[in-house]
Amino acid sequence: MAYYDPFAVFDETLKRILRRMEELRAQMLAEYEEMERMFEDRIRQLERGETEPLVSIYDEGDKYIIVVDVPGARGSTVEVKFSGNKMLVEAVIDEKFAEEALSDTLWAGSVRRFRGEYVLPEPVDVQKIRLRRFGSRVLIEAPKLR
Repeated sequence: MAYYDPFAVFDETLKRILRRMEELRAQMLAEYEEMERMFEDRIRQLERGETEPLVSIYDEGDKYIIVVDVPGARGSTVEVKFSGNKMLVEAVIDEKFAEEALSDTLWAGSVRRFRGEYVLPEPVDVQKIRLRRFGSRVLIEAPKLR
């Protein structure tokens, strides 16, 4: 005669729940470590007197449309460089703008430059890139390399 264990189903359910809890714990820990790394990178950036510009990248099929917002940057100092699928944006923030807009904010009081490095999904044709400035924004059309 076979013995029926009324707790077997309970034990299996409990083991399944514990395995799932362990998976979720590991996922949460990985996400926390990623956030911590990003926060530390941000602190180092601010310590260097830099902040990242706001960048929006749109994939238009054969090209990328990239909008870079660099408020307070002196127009002549805005530089955008491409290499393969990497884009570097640098700009110097106008001293007067920095004093008026940023000095009241503890974390931003020493920020004097924009600097951001971005990786595009595909390389672009550096010879065909077009840049246009609209106030504090730079519009970039970057054809994909074919």
